[in-house]
Amino acid sequence: MLVLGIQKNGRKKKVVHVDNVPNGFKCGCICPNPDCADQLSAKNNCIDMSNHFAHRTRVEGRTCLMSQLHLAAQHYFLPLKSFTLPKHVFRYDGCTLETLPKTVAVQSVELEASIDKFRVDVLLHTEVGPVIIEILVTSKCSDEKSEFLTGSKRPSLEYDLSSFIDAELKQTMAMLANNTVPYEWIYGWSQGQLIESYLKEKEAERKKELLRQKRSAAKSANKLIAGCYLMLPSIDEQFECMLEGVFFKEEIRLFTRQEFKLSSLEIDSEQEEYLLLKGIVSNSQGSRRIWAAYLYTPEIPDEVKAIKDAVIVRIPAQGNRTVSTWHWLSNPRLNQLRAEKMHEFQEQCSQELVQLRAARQYIENVSVLAKQYADNQDSYFHHGYGIWKRWLINNNLFTPSASKKNPSIPRLIKEHRKHPHLWMFDTWHVLLIAKLAKIIDDIPINTLIDTTEVFSELSREFGLHPAYLEIEFKVHRKFSDESMRHLVLRKQVIGSTLSLFMMSGSIKYRESGYYRVGSLLSDLKR
Repeated sequence: MLVLGIQKNGRKKKVVHVDNVPNGFKCGCICPNPDCADQLSAKNNCIDMSNHFAHRTRVEGRTCLMSQLHLAAQHYFLPLKSFTLPKHVFRYDGCTLETLPKTVAVQSVELEASIDKFRVDVLLHTEVGPVIIEILVTSKCSDEKSEFLTGSKRPSLEYDLSSFIDAELKQTMAMLANNTVPYEWIYGWSQGQLIESYLKEKEAERKKELLRQKRSAAKSANKLIAGCYLMLPSIDEQFECMLEGVFFKEEIRLFTRQEFKLSSLEIDSEQEEYLLLKGIVSNSQGSRRIWAAYLYTPEIPDEVKAIKDAVIVRIPAQGNRTVSTWHWLSNPRLNQLRAEKMHEFQEQCSQELVQLRAARQYIENVSVLAKQYADNQDSYFHHGYGIWKRWLINNNLFTPSASKKNPSIPRLIKEHRKHPHLWMFDTWHVLLIAKLAKIIDDIPINTLIDTTEVFSELSREFGLHPAYLEIEFKVHRKFSDESMRHLVLRKQVIGSTLSLFMMSGSIKYRESGYYRVGSLLSDLKR
């Protein structure tokens, strides 16, 4: 409902409320929507409804209400003597910075003020400097204007009134006064100061950490110099090899961490970013140098990178690491070590390839045995059902009655009939899964399940197929087909069975392994 109009007095225009003008067309008002500008009649003696303006020739449209809301919000700021700058939270350099609400004195107010090439809705001159107010009714502040305000670091705030177009104007202005309408800082009034304070604090922390690193380096270096030795770190690398279509991959240690005695060790230089030690190794074949650089920051300086001799560097603790660590930066003998280890790795792969050829018959046999087990459950049923029934009764999991003399196969198992990965136990899968559920239920909630131990418990209970141990021995270490591992490897065998209970929600898998979060036996009763 329209309650604001524009009253014309010669060239002057002012915004007036319907309650403050003569009744009817004597009010001398027009619609606040410049695209409408229809003559208005003041209805300010209403009994059954609120006072309002009525258009003379046009129908009051939504754009008229939008213009009224924008105009009302602008004029709300005109008489203010104080203004509460709302809370401002923003991210900078990966951190959250925050300014709490602050009430400031208002010295003067301009509407539709020009700043550079832009016009802003409201410009407040306050005790903390100019603050720009933008009113969002139909469209947000343009990207170009936002970039200008941010780039020029002008405190600017946008109130979002787009959801209040049909609301009572008085109520909306009250919410605006209480800062309870949605808002967004385009550039916070104290953003620059907050960033400056943050950077000063960060620089102070950097200097403090730098001093700590220097003291730590000096203490460690003095110890090494007194003993005339360096602790050379290990070198581990991934080696890969493809032979006859078989891919081999292994992490191999090229060099094992060791204490290395020197002929001499001294401080060569101390820079702002690092402390550099120079060591000399002398023997009958001559002398060579080895360098140790204590870095005060994670970045390796170019001067250290340029050293041609053997160099180890200590990287300071950072992130989740709580201790400094030593690494090789360069090692003239590394290529020779790598070539030697690569030759050994390839020979090892050749030997394993021979073993793999011999193991292929066992791998093929796994598929045959697993399929036979899955397809012959009827014969296992005749032997295992009675054992399962007695076990249920003895464990108070089933009580025969006149209406139900025999237990039903659990629905969870019925829905997933094939379990070829359990072939090595040579037992009816329902009985086996029921006893596995009992074993797991005895493990405390949210405790890591030792799948190898679960396998061992089941094997003690049921024994193992005569062929399993030989197959496991032949193919365990380098099982070539990953899709077959759940048919042989103990952890994967139990893991495949536990995945059945992951569907029902009693088992959860986390990075470290399987955990029980519910009762597996309860799942089997459903």
